[in-house]
Amino acid sequence: MPCVTRGEEKILHIMREIFYTCECLTGAITDLAEQDFSEEQRISMFEKAIQILEIIFDDGNFGFYNHRIANYYEITARNYILLNDYDKAFECLEKAADYYIAYEACADDETEFTALLVSKIPNPPSHHHDKPSNMTYDFIHDDLVQKDVYISIRGHARFKAVIEKLTPYAKENQYLSEFSKRCKDK
Repeated sequence: MPCVTRGEEKILHIMREIFYTCECLTGAITDLAEQDFSEEQRISMFEKAIQILEIIFDDGNFGFYNHRIANYYEITARNYILLNDYDKAFECLEKAADYYIAYEACADDETEFTALLVSKIPNPPSHHHDKPSNMTYDFIHDDLVQKDVYISIRGHARFKAVIEKLTPYAKENQYLSEFSKRCKDK
C-alpha cells in the first residue's frame, strides 16, 4: 500500500509496516531463542529483542510492549539463574517488575503510540488474556512462585522485594467481567 498511496495514508501504511516488522522480528527472535541454544546465547537474543523495541519506541512509551519487555527480562533472569549469576538475575527481575507496572498503568490505553516511527499506530488492546487475573498477578503466581528455576533465590531479600513491589498492581479479578461474559457467550 505505501507504493500506491500518498500523503497521510502513505505515512500510516509505512508506520504499519514498521510496526508489523518490529512485531515479526521480535517474535522470530523469541522463537529462535526457544531452540537449542546456550543460556548466554538466549540472553543475547532477548537483549537484542529489547534493543529493537527501544529503537522503534524510542520515547519510552511502549504501551502494550511493556508486557513483552517485562517477559523478555523475566526469561533473561531465568537464564542468568541457570548460569548462577544471581546479581544479573535480580537486575533483570527488577526491570521486569518495572515494565509490568508500566504495562498495568497503560493496559486500558488504546491511544496512539507517541514514538516518531509509529506515532499513528494505536496501542493494541491489552486484555486479550484468557484468565480473569491481570498479567502482573500471573507473573507473580504462575512464574515467580511456581517455577522451579526460582527455588534457589526465593529466600533472598531482592526476590521478596520484587514481589512486594508488584503486589499492589496484581489483580486476581481485573478481567473477571470480560472473562465471565466471554465464557457465557461460548
